[in-house]
Amino acid sequence: MNMFKLGRQKTPKDLVVQLHNALRVLAADGGGGASGARDLKKAQEDVAKALTSIKTLLTERVDPSSKEAEANSEKARISDALTDISQEIFSSECRNTIPLLLDNIDKIDFECSKFVEHLFTHLMSKKVANRHPAIEYIIENMTVLYRLVEGYNRPEHAISFGGMLREACRHEKIAEKFLWDQRFYDLFAHVHGTAFDVSSDAFTTLKDLLTRHKAMVAKFLEANFNHFFDNYRGLIESENYVTKRQALKLLGELLLDRYNYKVMTLYITNAENLKLIMNALKSRQKQIAFEAFHCFKVFVANPNKPRAVHNILVQNQDRLVEFLQNFQTDRQCDNQFSEEKQYLVKQIRDLRPLPPPPPAAATPASAAAAASADGAAM
Repeated sequence: MNMFKLGRQKTPKDLVVQLHNALRVLAADGGGGASGARDLKKAQEDVAKALTSIKTLLTERVDPSSKEAEANSEKARISDALTDISQEIFSSECRNTIPLLLDNIDKIDFECSKFVEHLFTHLMSKKVANRHPAIEYIIENMTVLYRLVEGYNRPEHAISFGGMLREACRHEKIAEKFLWDQRFYDLFAHVHGTAFDVSSDAFTTLKDLLTRHKAMVAKFLEANFNHFFDNYRGLIESENYVTKRQALKLLGELLLDRYNYKVMTLYITNAENLKLIMNALKSRQKQIAFEAFHCFKVFVANPNKPRAVHNILVQNQDRLVEFLQNFQTDRQCDNQFSEEKQYLVKQIRDLRPLPPPPPAAATPASAAAAASADGAAM
């Protein structure tokens, strides 16, 4: 006679339902009172058990030296388990599991909370019957991205939230929808943050968003040029050395990318942008000045400089020539840099003042007004 009761092994669906239900209790803080405290503790245990079991399901169990057939069989098992988890986690019954996980991550056992990012990554990459359930879900529920951006306010989990945000935005449809959302600009506040690791991670996310899907990003920048660069200007003017240097470096990359030709043209025809870069160019911090140089050269190399930009360069002609001749001479072993400096010196030295603009042509209306005035004067 069997003296032991063997429980049925939980399926992926069981585990997701257990996780979802326990998270709902956590979200309600157990309901209050002694009974609520017990419910809260049990819910925390259930979340930990569910996440640990899901982690086990998605962990490879074969030795790397095992036969190819065994390895393929194990990969197929993991893929099937992930399919079941994905289908259940985005089902109507458990549809808010991801938001609940993000909202209550501080109440979850720390080791289990670290697995949340891995689970999110698994879900984002999973394709089920020619569909990407996670991508479809996030596009329909942008609050997931809002929660991830807000995660930069949670010091213990900020880097994990940043990783999840980047993972989601690796998919072009999500990145595009996020860029066109006003909440995208919340990211700039986190780049300005005082905590170095959080600020750096937020900038990594911003850079990834602006450089991964180049054709789509170019269209976004063209359509939102003023609003975007009004925000970006704050990064270049930042008093934080790392933020300022990274912002200038990324700007140089964006301006010189062939996808951003129209964006570059718009940027370098603005005299205020030239002043901003020239201020950075004379920074005492060598690396900042160096990154500003790569932005400045685009203004100078433009063969169709607008009058305002041309005049600034002419007005500062002698000082700029002398400045560039003495600019970071310790980089002489960098042949490309030296050649670019010589080119800029020649271009600036060859500039000549523009003739004054012709007087505005009189329109029929203004001519009639002038004739009327003359007649009245007479």
